[in-house]
Amino acid sequence: MPPSSASLSPTRERSPRVGQARVEVISSGPDCEGDPLWETYVKLFSNCKRSITVVTPYFVPDRTLFTLLVTAAHAGRHVKIMVPRRSDHRLLDLARRWYLRNLREAGAEIHFFKPDVLHAKLVIVDEEQLVVGSANLDMRSLFLNYEIVAVVRDPVAAAEVGALIAGWETESTRYTEDLYRRSRTLTGRLIEAVSKVISPLL
Repeated sequence: MPPSSASLSPTRERSPRVGQARVEVISSGPDCEGDPLWETYVKLFSNCKRSITVVTPYFVPDRTLFTLLVTAAHAGRHVKIMVPRRSDHRLLDLARRWYLRNLREAGAEIHFFKPDVLHAKLVIVDEEQLVVGSANLDMRSLFLNYEIVAVVRDPVAAAEVGALIAGWETESTRYTEDLYRRSRTLTGRLIEAVSKVISPLL
């Protein structure tokens, strides 16, 4: 005998509620009009009020995004960048040095993840908006590659991912004064200069 509608009602009432997060999916690539991924980051960084956290294997931002991050750090926003100590792309590791050094000088917090290659690609803005997906914060992801990310506007999701990143910080090395001094040697400055010039091609 089929169950009556009355017997089904309690089951429906006990079903979990759908979450309240707002999610926007952004795709980019050579066949997309404009640069939607880059435009998304520009909007998020421009509207930052308190904090920006970036976790990425490759960190070679374009001039606009880099300027927005430096400006946010100078303005007292908590800017945090986490990259692997060594990625699988040595040239990109060299190219990122100039950007990370200048961000540190602006007051940003830089972490080098030690155990393994860091594959996560995450951005959290103001502990309320989360970006997760396939895109690195480098020029190929921003302007050339096919990428897809989800922009999640939900403080709960952002807090959960923020707690995960905080755990990774215990396995990371901070960009210290000693590392800074070593990067300012003649050899270090030469490497930075050459890497900075070729970074748009990487």
